[in-house]
Amino acid sequence: MTKSDTKPKGLEAVPLGKETGGRMKYVGNIYYEGALHPGNFDLSPTTFYITIANSGKEVMITEGPSLRFLMVPSDTVAWFRVTGYQRWGKRTGIQNPVRTGGDVRWPRYSVRTFHDGGIVGGEVEPDHDPIFPYRGSTFTVGEYHILVYKSELYGFHNAIGQYRTENKWFTVTAGSTNSVWVPFTPAEMENPIILTTISMIYMEKDSKTVRVNAYADFVSTTDFHVHVDTWATSILYNADVSWLKISNGDPDFRTGVFSCTGGIITSVDFNWSFDDPPEIFIGLTKIDLSANQDQGQNVDTAWRWHMKVSVDKVSRTGFRICVEQPRGTDAMHECKITWVAYPKGKPGVHSGTLQASNLSGSSIHKVAFPHPFKGRPMVLTAFTSFIIPASDHFRLRSEAYVWESGSGMDCVLATWAESTITWAEMSYLVLWPDQ
Repeated sequence: MTKSDTKPKGLEAVPLGKETGGRMKYVGNIYYEGALHPGNFDLSPTTFYITIANSGKEVMITEGPSLRFLMVPSDTVAWFRVTGYQRWGKRTGIQNPVRTGGDVRWPRYSVRTFHDGGIVGGEVEPDHDPIFPYRGSTFTVGEYHILVYKSELYGFHNAIGQYRTENKWFTVTAGSTNSVWVPFTPAEMENPIILTTISMIYMEKDSKTVRVNAYADFVSTTDFHVHVDTWATSILYNADVSWLKISNGDPDFRTGVFSCTGGIITSVDFNWSFDDPPEIFIGLTKIDLSANQDQGQNVDTAWRWHMKVSVDKVSRTGFRICVEQPRGTDAMHECKITWVAYPKGKPGVHSGTLQASNLSGSSIHKVAFPHPFKGRPMVLTAFTSFIIPASDHFRLRSEAYVWESGSGMDCVLATWAESTITWAEMSYLVLWPDQ
């Protein structure tokens, strides 16, 4: 389409994303020096141009009869992530890309990547590295997105599950480990991203140190191995691990695990930029924390386990993470925090946090989902903060029970037996598989 064309009913331009300065760019192409080149199209009211890569240079074209931007029926195309300097072709397993250019030898396809704080569009030929125009020159990268037609092939089979140990308390010894293999279907095209959070801890009090580490390894296209361990003198009677599987080709999620020793406030940068500040989910996946004693108190009931993690200052390119430990102590030996960022308003995803205080049992919070969705959702829960007296065993549990109607859930923060909770906060991430 050209600048004077009227938008056809039912068709939409395909966004590439926002460039470094925050201006939205779109998929476009132009015939130039013997080939049809995909590129970055600017559709703002005051400008109308495309930038393409050609012969190692960035070329800007502002007029011409072949200057076009891509229009497609609503919800028919998607971006698919390619990683690790994979040359696009049969080796990547990618099929049904949207052809947006080419010459007499090869077709060319639209790609995009994150560079210098924004999104840049470019082109790729089969079994070649992608090429992106930028500031007069061109570059290539090891991670990019390719535009494909939506189909079952690109159904991102993201999933949530849980591993729950079922140990007899009298058989558990200090420094014990627990693990299980988790198979999944259908098989992924590439090894998926597997993230873990701790959702229940039942630990013996005498060492006065909470040591729990949840993680996954040996990830393949069909299964992975989940662990929840303790070490040294700590005795972990039982624990629950929630896990999240994200298809490696899904372009909407940015994920990571932040690790620190002691309290800290620092920035976490995405290796990609969102069009707008995203939603952030966080949850603890490793805790190495000693009980600390309130100043001036020498009785056992003054000892407590205390920590808090939170995020703020969320932007298109990152966020700030805050890890708090009791003032004036070095009780925090190490913690690891799983984080997930996704576009605000993304269909089929919802997250949040809930708090409870002064508990000697369960606290139930009703959460109504913001929109009706198809199918029954999966829920991942985690801890983000707690203050728990060390006078009895460390017992803390987070759970979620989806209502029969599917329109909401009951979230539970709980302890049991003689243990109490002064303060605790849980986080949750909800996925609808059919969206």
